[in-house]
Amino acid sequence: MEISPKNISISKGKIKVKTNRRGMIVLAMSWCPYCQANKPVYLQVAQMMSNDLNMFYIEGDASQANGKLFDRLNSKGLIKGYPTILFFNDKGEVIGEFNGERSVKGYLDAICKKLSKC
Repeated sequence: MEISPKNISISKGKIKVKTNRRGMIVLAMSWCPYCQANKPVYLQVAQMMSNDLNMFYIEGDASQANGKLFDRLNSKGLIKGYPTILFFNDKGEVIGEFNGERSVKGYLDAICKKLSKC
């Protein structure tokens, strides 16, 4: 669920998550209405998948420590919009971006397809 900015880095121009399990991460902003609408749905799916996958949610705000992480990610062109929802493998390497329907079914379908967890 929540993840510290210290657990996210940039390696070889790509986002890397410090983890040993595959999963998803949402990069959201507190002021973003799309992020706020997506948050309860994503957290519901995260709860459903918590035994099998790491499902992280990090919310930034310019006035918070997380804001510095988002500034770094933006300066490298790694965030194209909010929310940015990424899949990562068990080495923490990003393996794709979620572009599906932001519903429980949409997330579960994408997780099945991208992470082979059906």
